[in-house]
Amino acid sequence: ALFGGKIRCCAYAGNGTLFVLADKLYLYDTETSSVLATAEAPLNNFEAQAVDGGYILSGMGDSGMMVYIYDSALSLNKEIAVDALLQEDFVVSETGGAAASTDGKKLAFAAMCGLYLYDLESGTLTTLLDVTQNAGTDSISVSMLNGAAFTQDNSQIVFFGSGSSIPAADGQEDFSIYGSIAVDGSGLMLTKSSGYEIEEMQSSVSRLFFPQTFTQADGTLLWID
Repeated sequence: ALFGGKIRCCAYAGNGTLFVLADKLYLYDTETSSVLATAEAPLNNFEAQAVDGGYILSGMGDSGMMVYIYDSALSLNKEIAVDALLQEDFVVSETGGAAASTDGKKLAFAAMCGLYLYDLESGTLTTLLDVTQNAGTDSISVSMLNGAAFTQDNSQIVFFGSGSSIPAADGQEDFSIYGSIAVDGSGLMLTKSSGYEIEEMQSSVSRLFFPQTFTQADGTLLWID
């Protein structure tokens, strides 16, 4: 068999390649049907992103959200325990909780109480949105962040989560929101997805998709360029 043991997880790695998790982590070329590289499996389930010069894998470990940074040959360059880095906050979403810029120089974390930008070169952690400090716009207050992704030019971070109206309406529950903010913390934009409850965020080369919560799916799909 090509892969030793039962296949437990797969993720797209760009340019016709896949990450396949079995007895170890395989980088598999679908065009040539060959294994390009292998490494020890860091997680039982993960998301993967191809960046300049390598790959970034993220997922929930025993101590919360973990990020693993590999070069193109799957040599591990860095391991980050995100919750320990955030100290007083933590990531709750397994999908989209950690995202990488396409150049591999920055990470974004969508956590329970905020949105954070981490510079891998300088080690600087910046808070872009702080839910405990009433982050939001004139009409929408951010309640929680569930996922994030960088735009293709790495100038902005798109995110989704939940929010509430300003002023607050009696008896109104939090609703799904999505928005964007520049990496320098400027230009916050928020949109209420009226009547549409977002379950997760999925990214492609040029679009972001926001599938509905399966219990309320009505056949529509929200996406943005």
